[in-house]
Amino acid sequence: EPGADLHAKTAEGTTALMLAAGVAIFNEGDDAGTEAETLQAVRLLVGRGADVNTIDDNGETAVHGAAYRGHNSVVQYLADHQAKLDVKNRIGWTPVTIADGVLYAEFFKQHRDTAALLRQLLKERGIAVEDAGIVNQDPRARTRGSER
Repeated sequence: EPGADLHAKTAEGTTALMLAAGVAIFNEGDDAGTEAETLQAVRLLVGRGADVNTIDDNGETAVHGAAYRGHNSVVQYLADHQAKLDVKNRIGWTPVTIADGVLYAEFFKQHRDTAALLRQLLKERGIAVEDAGIVNQDPRARTRGSER
C-alpha cells in the first residue's frame, strides 16, 4: 500500500516472492522466520500479484526456495496457485532434487517430507520424476546437515 515495488528484482533476477520462499538461503541458521511466517509472507506477495512462476538468472523459482527450506505448507500453497514444480535450475536441480538431498558449500541438506510432497504433486499433474538421490555439487563436501 505505501508503494513498494513487488516486482523489483535483485541483480540476479530474484524477486521478493522467491526470497521470501527461501531462494538464496543455503545453510541452516541463515533463514529468518518460521514456516508459518514464511507462508504468511508468500501469501501476501501472491495476493498482491507476485508471479509464482518467475525464474531468476540461476533458473530458480519460489518452489526451489521452499524446497531449500523444507516448508511443505509453502510448497503446497505455491502448487495450489499453479506454480511449476519441475523447473530445473542452472545446475539441473528441480525442487524435488533439492528436497531429496543436496550437498553444497560443504553442507548436506535433505527434507524427505518435502520430497514426498513434491513427488505426490508432480504425480497429480502427470509429470514424471526421476529418483535422483543425493546430488553432490562439491566433491570435498562433508555430511553435517539436517533432515526433516
